Amino acid sequence: MEKCIEICTVGDSIRCKHAHDIIDQINHTVNQWKTFADEVKVDPQLRDEIDRTILDLGTD
Repeated sequence: MEKCIEICTVGDSIRCKHAHDIIDQINHTVNQWKTFADEVKVDPQLRDEIDRTILDLGTD
């Protein structure tokens, strides 16, 4: 959540009216990594290694 606040602060500072919505959309998409990886048959070990590096900004 702290990272989300930092990113939203940057969005506000550059006067991006929809920063929070954009961040939510990106976060939602990135957090579907495993589904996308499975669809294109990424090696499960690599898929899981990448998944462990993904931050969930939990902006909801």
